[in-house]
Amino acid sequence: MIQFPTLIKKFCDALLEYDPETKKLYWYHSERKPDLCNRWSDHEEIYEMYRERYVCRDDLDIWERFLSPENIERFAQGNTAEEHFYIRFENMGRGLEWHEISMEQMEDSHVLIGSRDVREIYQSAAITKAILPELDYVCFIDIETGSYVLYYPDANKTVFSQNTADDYDTVIDAFNRKHVIPEEAQTLTQNMQIGHVRQMLNDKNEYILYATFKKEEDLLYKKLCFAYADATRKKLVLIRTDISSVVNERKLREKEERKRVAYLENMPVACVSAEVLLDLDGAPYDFRITYSNQAYAKLVGVEVPELLKRNYYEIFPDMDRKRLPYYYDTAYNGTPHVLSWDVEEKNRHMLIHTFQIEKGHFGSVLVDTTEEYFLTKELQRSREEMQRILETTTDLIFEYHVETKRFNISRIGTDEVQKSLSEEGLIETLVQKGYLGPSCAPALEQAFSRMKKGESRLSVNLKARIRKEEGWSWYRLNLFEFQTEYMHERKTFGYLQNINQDMLRQEELEKRAQTDPLTRVLNTSEGKRKIKQLLESQKDIKHGNNAMFIMDIDDFKQINDTYGHMAGDRVLKAFAEILRKTFRAEDIIYRLGGDEFVVFVEDAEGTGRNIESIVQKLNFNIQGLKKRYSFFGSSIGVYVADTVCSFEKYYAEADKALYETKKKGKDHFTIRKG
Repeated sequence: MIQFPTLIKKFCDALLEYDPETKKLYWYHSERKPDLCNRWSDHEEIYEMYRERYVCRDDLDIWERFLSPENIERFAQGNTAEEHFYIRFENMGRGLEWHEISMEQMEDSHVLIGSRDVREIYQSAAITKAILPELDYVCFIDIETGSYVLYYPDANKTVFSQNTADDYDTVIDAFNRKHVIPEEAQTLTQNMQIGHVRQMLNDKNEYILYATFKKEEDLLYKKLCFAYADATRKKLVLIRTDISSVVNERKLREKEERKRVAYLENMPVACVSAEVLLDLDGAPYDFRITYSNQAYAKLVGVEVPELLKRNYYEIFPDMDRKRLPYYYDTAYNGTPHVLSWDVEEKNRHMLIHTFQIEKGHFGSVLVDTTEEYFLTKELQRSREEMQRILETTTDLIFEYHVETKRFNISRIGTDEVQKSLSEEGLIETLVQKGYLGPSCAPALEQAFSRMKKGESRLSVNLKARIRKEEGWSWYRLNLFEFQTEYMHERKTFGYLQNINQDMLRQEELEKRAQTDPLTRVLNTSEGKRKIKQLLESQKDIKHGNNAMFIMDIDDFKQINDTYGHMAGDRVLKAFAEILRKTFRAEDIIYRLGGDEFVVFVEDAEGTGRNIESIVQKLNFNIQGLKKRYSFFGSSIGVYVADTVCSFEKYYAEADKALYETKKKGKDHFTIRKG
């Protein structure tokens, strides 16, 4: 027997020695069974006692694989010097404990067996979670065997795999195909294979991958970090963290930045930013342009690419340098200035408003004040300035007098209109001349009503067009009130702002939310909603000839198993395309789930059409699909009712028809009429 220091025993929950000649166990230490310590016990008796009382039922095969009398005898006489595995023990009614069991072959064929509670690894993971809140899990991978064990930061969760003999590479392949977006899954699996990871860690301390995971309708972004667990390089550690918030925040920032840049690019007012350059004595000698919008480039007569990253006085050597000290003061001291600039060659006068962007950099907005030299009254000057700015961005400008309820129109498209119109006359003129959609007139009337009730600023979205030869676009009508300085008269200015791209983008997002992402037909919830909405609109109709089709792809699971899930996805998309080709645009097509689809046809027995002709057309298109996929078949159930029924009635009867089709041998259709 071996003499073990007390310190070593404290690291183990149990420490035993197995004698293959006597088939007995000597207990050096045991937290669970202290009464067995310091004496020999029959191995088979102990094996059965633990099997019955302590080992988790789901882990009995692991217990037998390593510690049954036959297997421990084989280990004692075999060539394997070490073995270890993980298993769960019942904790006297208080739940399960994960234990790591280590077996080591000694020189006299005796086997030293040690057991330790590995819950402290969960505690370590919890500490890691506190430091790194985005932590998903920590995984330890045995390079030689390919086995692994995975820990969550939450001690209440079980490990991902209950059996450490599971093959890491195989499990990763299956997991990625199920949870990672298709365009990344295969590459991610290849990059996560043990051999590839070891190769990438040859000359660096860690290897990092990024992946996009699917979760229902959402996407999650994950970071996977590989490293060696210790200096022996026999185990890998994989730490997965969630970076969705970081990625989404970055995307939002990029979107906002694009908006800001687009806003500046399309502004009628010239904008420019620059870095002030200093000589060896710290005095300013030039400035380098870092940004310019199109209005500024047009003002100075040089294209934007020619301006960027170049020194200003190299481009314009004859330009007066008297404003340079003020640019320096703004860039380095943060002092804003309003500077005057006469652009003599263009006969224009500008006011330059400067502001600090960061240390050494300034921005400026150039306002054209040329007309102000010719204005004598404050009211007229304000109006002309506002009108000049608005006319550079829109073809529609008007002034509304709240008290008189009349409009002064500056310009509408290319047509001349009356200079003064009533509220009703303006809306009627816009509709008659084709600049405003008739359905938008009530929204415009409501906006004017709100202004009369005291609102000083509002916006309303309208379908309109600036020129009659153009198509309809979305515009935002902006209204804001002001009071003249001398007359104290309430007036409202209005102008149109094109928001068509933003509205189309919003409509596209709404469409995606209603659509099955794979087949691009409606998803289940949207399909049901549209059908129920249609039936609600027909509730006062006594006679109807609506039809519901329920259809699925025959033996779809076998297609996936034989040709792979990617082939299955292609078949689903092709079948959805067949449905779009067969049915009308107004017919409601949605994916019920898996390989099942539903189509609802309004007035299926209408003029010039009947249900048999629709089914015949569908069958013809399916036969065409079979030329691409010889294994393809589809079973179809149809229910046609000559009176309007509930959604549930249509569905139940069409489902019965599909069931009849299946009973007859699949790959054809059954029509039930009510």
